[in-house]
Amino acid sequence: MKLKNKKTIKRAVLLLFSGAISQPSYAIDQGKLAFEANCKACHSLAKFSTGPSLVYIRDQYPANKQAEFLEWVKAPGKKNPDTIQMPPMGHLSELTIKQIHQYILLISQHVVEQKSKPKFAPYKPPAKTYPSVTRGYLPFTNPASIVVHLTPKLSLAWDTNLGQLRYAFPTFAPFYGEKKRQQNKQQIIYSETSEVGFNFAKGQAVNFLGYKFINDSPEFSYQINGYQVKEQIRLGATKTSFIREYQVTRLNRDHIPTQPITLDLSHTNKGGESGKTSQIIASNGRLTNKVLHLTEQQAKNFSVEVVLP
Repeated sequence: MKLKNKKTIKRAVLLLFSGAISQPSYAIDQGKLAFEANCKACHSLAKFSTGPSLVYIRDQYPANKQAEFLEWVKAPGKKNPDTIQMPPMGHLSELTIKQIHQYILLISQHVVEQKSKPKFAPYKPPAKTYPSVTRGYLPFTNPASIVVHLTPKLSLAWDTNLGQLRYAFPTFAPFYGEKKRQQNKQQIIYSETSEVGFNFAKGQAVNFLGYKFINDSPEFSYQINGYQVKEQIRLGATKTSFIREYQVTRLNRDHIPTQPITLDLSHTNKGGESGKTSQIIASNGRLTNKVLHLTEQQAKNFSVEVVLP
C-alpha cells in the first residue's frame, strides 16, 4: 500500500477522529464486519488479487454511484475474461451493501493503486499462514465455493450454495480445468456424496450468511428451512484429520419438530478406491451407516471429526 505522504496519513486520522468524515461510525463498523465476512477473501486494499482492489472499486463506484454498486453486487457480470466471476451477494440486504460501500470509500481514501492498470494474476498458492480461506478455480463444485487451507498438505472445498463440505485435497494439488475431469478426480482424497447434508435441507434453498474467524478457524453460517446452522472447521488431532463443529438452531421455537435431525456423512476416498476408508467420529448422536442421528438438543452443539486414511 502506498500513501502519498505522512502528512496525508495524519490528516486522514485527524479527520476520522474529529468527526469531519460524514459517515456515521455505526454504519462504518457494520460495513467493516460485513466486508470481512463476505468480501475480504477476494478483495485487498491496493492490489488486484482474486478480485479488483478497493482502490479500483472506489474509482469505479464513487459516492454518487452507490446505486450502480448495489446493482453490481446483487447481480455481478464478468468484466475480465481472465478471472472467475464474482458470485451474487443476494443474501445481503440493501442496507448492508450500502454500509460495505461506505466502508470501502472510507478505507481507500488517499490510497494509491499499486499497479497502473488492472491486471489479474493467475491463481497463486495460499498464504503461508494456516488456516486461511481463498476463492479460486475448483472442479466439481460451483464458483461460489470457498477453499479452507488447514495445512500446507490439507485443504477443503466448502460450497456456499449448498451449505456443505464437498471434498478434501492436498493444498497445492494441480487442477487442470473442466476438460480433464479424471486427472482432477485423482487429486481429491475425500469426497462427500450426499446431495444434502442435513435431512431438513432436502429440496430447500440455502441462505448463506457469510463466515468469520473464531480462534483462527473459519465458521460458516447459513439459514435453511427454518434452521440456522453454524459450521466451524479446524484441524483435527492429527495432520490428516479435520473437525467440523456444528451449532444447529431452530428459528421458529413455537414449531414442534416432528422428526429427528440427521446428517448424511456418506463419502468416498481418493479415486473412489474402496480399499481405503475414512473414520468418522461424532461427539453426539448415533452414527449408523455414515448417517448421524441427532435429537434437536444434541444438534445444538456437536462435532464431527473426519480422520483420513
